Amino acid sequence: MARSAMCQHLQSVGCDNSDFVRLQIELFCSGLPGAQRGGTTFLVPRWLTGSNQGCPMISSVEFPILVSYSQVTVFDHSTEGPFNQWTSAHVAQGFSWRPGSAAFRTIAESGPHLVTVIVDTIEGEQPADAIRVIEVPFEAPNDGVIEIGSISDSSLLEVPPGTYSLRFECYQPLSGQPARVRFLFLRKANPSFCIVRADPELNSEGQLLLTTSAA
Repeated sequence: MARSAMCQHLQSVGCDNSDFVRLQIELFCSGLPGAQRGGTTFLVPRWLTGSNQGCPMISSVEFPILVSYSQVTVFDHSTEGPFNQWTSAHVAQGFSWRPGSAAFRTIAESGPHLVTVIVDTIEGEQPADAIRVIEVPFEAPNDGVIEIGSISDSSLLEVPPGTYSLRFECYQPLSGQPARVRFLFLRKANPSFCIVRADPELNSEGQLLLTTSAA
């Protein structure tokens, strides 16, 4: 990518001039006849040089879990009774939510699932092959430790504490492959509830049910 194009791209995702430092890179070929030292200057994000200021660093992880009862839940690890009650209204809208616990209905009723988690990402268009997309508010605890799992299996993760819009994306299971789901933790000051994309098994019309209790 050319220098000007790179700068335009980085600035388009929220980095202004104060987020960049100039880095002098010297290029030389040793041991070759007529080799000479040369140099060029690049603009790079400040966080690449070790500063704690500048552009947010994107992190992601992928892991398998065993889903049961068509649900996968994201919750504060300190929550007692982290799994939620489901009424017919919750099933129809595809999620059951209370502070500290967000449960989502998977397309596959049970079995191995491949879970992808992306934290502090930049919001973009939903993938075309994600057939169920839901967003809810989520507050990561002060210690950043959350858990993602189903009734019989879960994994601990650490994310930066704070307020997120948690996006759940569910993909059509393919024969012979684990079902796939993806969670995106999007930084938003005032996240809201939204069924972004509904498959035929969901009912996105009417008022959403935004309360539940521990199972």
